[in-house]
Formats: sequence, structure tokens, C-alpha cells
Amino acid sequence: MSAACPVCRKADLNPVKLSYDLPAMGCMSCGGVLLSLILYSDWRERHPAELPATTRGEGAEPAAIEDTKNALLCPKCRGFMTKYRLRADASNVLDLCAHCDEVWFDRGEWSQVEDLALSGQLSRVFSERWQKDLRQAEVAQRAEQRYREQLGDDYDEMAKLRERLIGHPRAKEILAFLYTSQTVHR
Repeated sequence: MSAACPVCRKADLNPVKLSYDLPAMGCMSCGGVLLSLILYSDWRERHPAELPATTRGEGAEPAAIEDTKNALLCPKCRGFMTKYRLRADASNVLDLCAHCDEVWFDRGEWSQVEDLALSGQLSRVFSERWQKDLRQAEVAQRAEQRYREQLGDDYDEMAKLRERLIGHPRAKEILAFLYTSQTVHR
């Protein structure tokens, strides 16, 4: 039984090989790839532990990503796939069918997770812990951007001061001194 591409909906998925002959199903029309996490786990167990940390060369250009924004239906069970963020600084998402343990990678997304996959950590992306850490990182990035906007030209200097205070044995006293010098002497 052939499965239709969840993005094109017309093109059939065909067997393809990812890094180190990892079996998957690919769409020749949109370039997306469907990977079974069960096959991935089996491949990882059978594959030599001497996989390189990365397959990309130094300075390699990242692949262009054509992320699907709408909800996708799993090509196998036709249920909705859940979207998972990979990184706080990336807008694209990976689509997972929790029922079938199938992951959809839009064109270019595999290159973003290849290092995780080769190290055996791909499944971590879909964990509650990974997603919670991403949300915390996004909150920190937004806060940092607000400080950058509020402080303007002084931001870099204040960031250096903040780094100097981190772990300083008298950081609390220094902060109290700075605070009281602003409130008492006004």
C-alpha cells in the first residue's frame, strides 16, 4: 500500500535513504521525508557507534527549509500530526504522528536534525523536557531583546557588566549599591 505525501497529497511516498542508509519514505515532488521512529531506533541499535559527530563540512551552507505551516495528516493513519519545535531560534517545526511514531521532515529539515539523529538523540526533540527548555529559551531571548531595545547604545556595556557580576562573590552588595545610588541620591 502506498502512502500519499501529507504536503502534496497527490504524490506517493517512495523509499529513500538518508544518512548512512537510514531508510525513510520521500516525496519526489516537494522533497519532504517521512521517517519511522521505530525504524530509526532499530537502525541506531544496529548501526556502528563510530558515527561522526556531524556529516556537514565546516562552513557548509544550511539547506533551504520549506516549512509547512498548516496541520498535516499522517500518511499512515490519517490522524493529525503534532508540531514540535527544534530550536528556539528556528521558526520551522517537525511534525510527529504520536500514534504511528512517524516524523515528517519538510525539505531541508533533515539537515537540521542530522547530528541529533546520528548521535541517537532524535527522539529527545519530541520530549516534554526538550519543548519546555525551548519555551524557556524563547522567553529569555525575548527578554534579552527588550533589554537591547530599552538600553540602546548602552546595551553592550551593560551586558559586559552583567557577565562580570555573574559569580562575583559580592554581586549582591554591588547591585544594592547601584540600586541605592539611583534611589537615594535623586
